Order: sequence, then structure tokens, then C-alpha cells
Amino acid sequence: IGNNAGSTGTVTVTGAGSTWTNSDDIRVGQSGTGTLTISDGGAVASSAYIHIGTAAGSTGTTTVTGASSTLTVTNSIYAGNMGDGTLTLSGGAQVTSDGGYLADHVGASGTVTVTGAASKWTNTADILVGQRDSGTLTISDGAAITNVNARVGNVAGSSGNVVISGTGSSWENSSNLYVGYVGTGTLTISESSTVSATSISIADQGGSAGTLNIGAATGQSAVAAGTLDTPTVAFGAGTGTLLFNHTSTEASPYTFAPDITGSGTISAEGGWTNLT
Repeated sequence: IGNNAGSTGTVTVTGAGSTWTNSDDIRVGQSGTGTLTISDGGAVASSAYIHIGTAAGSTGTTTVTGASSTLTVTNSIYAGNMGDGTLTLSGGAQVTSDGGYLADHVGASGTVTVTGAASKWTNTADILVGQRDSGTLTISDGAAITNVNARVGNVAGSSGNVVISGTGSSWENSSNLYVGYVGTGTLTISESSTVSATSISIADQGGSAGTLNIGAATGQSAVAAGTLDTPTVAFGAGTGTLLFNHTSTEASPYTFAPDITGSGTISAEGGWTNLT
């Protein structure tokens, strides 16, 4: 969709019973500009991959919106393969894939937004936010993502930013979550949202930088905290920061229960926090 440089392609699959089934890859913005919209119960499936913003200089946009609207991918979703890729789920839409790569190559930009109650991206493997360049993941207003492992800022020179907010919003990692693996990663958990993992590593490898914000980021106005459900938060060999900037009071403090290990920085800019 948008195959050659300078070209523009648009595909819309809309309405219950409307389907588009592919036995190979879908490329939204191959070398040009491509747009794929799935709405009002439409269904698109690929037995291989979907690339959104495939080649350098390309732009791809995929939107899945509305209850019963689905995108099913047997293998992985690449939001920003070598170009600029954007994937948006809203209004109860469902996306299923093996895994997800945001900004897969140097020069790429990848953005994924999952928003609205019952909107969900389900992965049977891993998500990498900022695989080799700049990736952004937003989960808001009751939406959910599930996967196995996740790395935010995967390789040297990459950057990943994840923001989760809103009551009912959740990010469930059935294994480990790395905030700054070798690159730079930031995770912000706010406004009664929940992030879960078997363990969390902040700035895991040497040369990395990782920041975990409970509430708002540094220098911003404090907001309500979210919940981190994990037994362990470990500072790794890089530069790691755990920041509390929320609105909980002494009368009703925020409780942070995970064991904290390693060498890093704990900073309190706003709110009353009990470390148990």
C-alpha cells in the first residue's frame, strides 16, 4: 500500500463481515505513503508479517477502531521498519500478533497507541519499543497489552518511551521487563494504571540509561500514581533512576512493595511514598 517512492495508497476494510485475508506480508507504506483503516467490525489477517513504514523514507499508518474490528498477524508487527510507522487501536479493537518491533532499524520511527476500554493488543512473544531507533508506546483509558518479555530502548543508540495511564489500563508482561536494555528507556505509570512483570530491570547493560516514573516524569506536575506489580526492581550496570512524582498524601500514602536491588538513584519529587 503506497508501493513506490512518491506513491500514495489507501485501503479501508469496514463493516461486520468485511474481510481481507493475506497469505503473505502486508506492507503499509512500502516506499511511499500507505494507509490501512479497519473499522466497524472489519477484519484483516496476514499469515506472515505486517510492516508499517517499510523502506527508508516511507510513511505507514494503520488504524484499527471499533468493537469487533480485528487485525490478526501470524508473525510480528513492525511499526517503523525502516521508515515512519504508526499503529493505533481504539474503541474496543483487537490486534493479535507474535510480537512487536517499534523502530526496527536506524532511521526509523515507530509509534503504537492503544486506547479505550476493551481495546487490546495480544502478543504471544516479545515487544521491543525502540529496537534500533526511536519508539513510543502509549496505553490509555482502559486499554491493555499482553506479551512475554519487553525491552524499552533495546540496543545502543536506541530510545524507547512507554506511557500508561487511566483506570483499567494495563500492560502485562508474563516474563521480564527491561527499561533501558542497552539503549535509553523510560516507563511512566500513572493514573491508576497497572504494569506487571516477573521482574523489572532498569538500565540493564553497561552504557544504558533507564527511568521508571511513578506518576509523572521529572519536572512535570504530579499526577496520580499507577501500580507496579512485580516482586523485584533491579538497577543494572547502566544509569538507572526510580522517580516518584505523584499526588498521594501522608494520610493515604502510595505503597511501593517490590524489593529494590543494585546501584541506582531513587528520587522523590512529589507525593508521599512508603517503601515496604
